Amino acid sequence: MTIYRKLPLLFAFILSAACSPRPEPPPAPLPTTEVGQEEAPEYVMWLPVVASGNAPKAGVAFSSHTDGAARVALLGRSVAYWRGWQVGGSLPGDQWGLKYTPSLWCDFFARQGVTLELRPQMHVLDALGPNYARELLFLNEPDLAFYGHHGQCEVSPYRAAQLYAHVREKLPHARLVGPGISHVDYQNDFQWLEAWWRAVVALTGEPPDMAAWDVHNYIQQGDPLAPYDALEAWLEARGVDSPRFWISEWGSCSPARTRLMRAAFDSDPRIERHYWYDQYKAYWDGEPRCMTLFEEQGPLRLTAVGEAFIGDRNSGLSATNRAFTEAYP
Repeated sequence: MTIYRKLPLLFAFILSAACSPRPEPPPAPLPTTEVGQEEAPEYVMWLPVVASGNAPKAGVAFSSHTDGAARVALLGRSVAYWRGWQVGGSLPGDQWGLKYTPSLWCDFFARQGVTLELRPQMHVLDALGPNYARELLFLNEPDLAFYGHHGQCEVSPYRAAQLYAHVREKLPHARLVGPGISHVDYQNDFQWLEAWWRAVVALTGEPPDMAAWDVHNYIQQGDPLAPYDALEAWLEARGVDSPRFWISEWGSCSPARTRLMRAAFDSDPRIERHYWYDQYKAYWDGEPRCMTLFEEQGPLRLTAVGEAFIGDRNSGLSATNRAFTEAYP
């Protein structure tokens, strides 16, 4: 009898709770400042840019064109982010509907012979400001000079460690992604990376603090994920659990290889972002600009590689594109 007497009270309580107005959700936090308010010093700008898209990790790098919006439109919903290799000038931001990620290419631009004292790259840190808390790409192929290849970020592992410590001091909250090594270091058992790691520990007393690790990939045979399998094992042996990867440059002259690499990168949960590089000729076969996503002559349109990159199985190709596909199956 006691239970039945309490049921009306219980029902009334439930009905009252159900009919009471629900509290409003807390307001969304205001966006944090990503780039400082002060204008950066003016320098000469050399700016290829990188885009990436609606497949949330895909990207592409291309020269800074006046028709950049039209090129991004051709790539459609296959891209969502972009980045640049600034040599100077103010930092660009989001455009063409793409999210921007800044890059510290080096401390100076080797190919222009700029002296170390000028450090035109370092303005990036001042432009971002000490409160910057998003990703910053750190260095561009600093390992190549170690193996006798020149023209990229030509710094020793120790100098790169000094730059790392400086960036950490200037941007304590930034999520560093790097150090942007080439696949050549992977092919040499990460000798440069090992020397850099040791130098960072010697300078700071701690291992490098990286949000993600970046290895460029232009390998044209075998498993596209092999460099990341190897680097994962290398990092885990040094106490880094479940490392995350970015691929800030990759490319191929073959549509088939392009499809294979993109499918592998898109499907691997360890890889957070990958960026196709559409700037220079492919050095492995000497064919001028065979990696480009866009036709060099005539109306702006995609090449066979471009069609493969966005996932269109080369349907409706121009005669030039069909010849391209036959040359690079």
